[in-house]
Amino acid sequence: MNFNELLIKAINASIKGGHAIMDVYASDFAVERKDDKSPLTLADKNCNEVIENHLLGTDIPFLSEEGAKITYSERKDWDYSWLVDPLDGTKEFVKKNGEFTVNIALIHNGNPIMGVIYVPVKEELYFATEEIGSYKVRVNSVIKNLETLIELSNSLPIDYKRENYVIVGSRSHMSAETEVFLDEMKGPERLSHIIFRDGRLFVPKEKTTLQKFLSNFHPDNGKRFIEYNPVQIAENDIDYLESEIEALNAAQAIEIDHAEAIMRTELGSKVSKMTSKELKRDLLLFARSNPKLFLELANDDNINIRNIGIKAVEMKIIKLSNDQRTFTWGSTGRKLITVPFDENPYSALAAYFKTDEGIEVYQTIEKKLK
Repeated sequence: MNFNELLIKAINASIKGGHAIMDVYASDFAVERKDDKSPLTLADKNCNEVIENHLLGTDIPFLSEEGAKITYSERKDWDYSWLVDPLDGTKEFVKKNGEFTVNIALIHNGNPIMGVIYVPVKEELYFATEEIGSYKVRVNSVIKNLETLIELSNSLPIDYKRENYVIVGSRSHMSAETEVFLDEMKGPERLSHIIFRDGRLFVPKEKTTLQKFLSNFHPDNGKRFIEYNPVQIAENDIDYLESEIEALNAAQAIEIDHAEAIMRTELGSKVSKMTSKELKRDLLLFARSNPKLFLELANDDNINIRNIGIKAVEMKIIKLSNDQRTFTWGSTGRKLITVPFDENPYSALAAYFKTDEGIEVYQTIEKKLK
């Protein structure tokens, strides 16, 4: 495959397509609407037809937004293909501001390996391949010799040696985020990396653009950083303090058996060797350090039942198999329950104790523990 010849064909197709666009541009033209409500003009259609006719002889499949619809099942097997946007910027074409282009790319296994962009109003051509690099040149007629064209062109990127730069954005598809970015770029200041020193970022009140960007548009707001909100912080503090008071009051009133059940979830079998004073102390400390979890456990109807089950295993009244799947009587080895897969064994045992059969077992264990 001769890529230089293919590049010449793509360049000439873009130039001739540009001429077809300019013929319509100079006239009064109608505007249709596509399914996605975007505009479509005779220039789109004429340019597409011109480009397709120029590229047909290459025997490479042709895919265009304005052309025939080709299913993915057919396209997925293409080795090479032309990808064409005959008029990129139809909204600008309709506004007659000259900001539209003809775009042609050669695709190989899903990756662009050749590109041509032609700006009909300015008669500017941009072209590139992986092999020759990128170039820009003014041209308004078809070419025959690629080497001659390259000699007349400027190699890209051009080194301008300048301090001020032009930011390129879409006039018809401007987003709020882009507008904030453009505002920040005006004047001597620049939007750059945001640095949190000692976990904090202070933005002076005069930096309204940066404040707006961080507060309203930054994708990591609420994820990697949170906005300082003294009212919200106060509300959160009050909520925590109220939970702490509620937890401490509840801990004060809890009976020793219930306290043991709660602390067993935190300390395991260690609680069996603790005095009532030690249990009460650790219960109050737990309520103060993690009030929400404490209240959740204190209000859990199953926690006392679970505690009975754990104590019964510790006292060898019942046994739990090494694989944590089966409970049996300690004296006879008779199976009580099989623990469902991926379920905590003591949660399963507590549920079993609430069944008709389990209630009798639970009452027997309670008697043996006394």
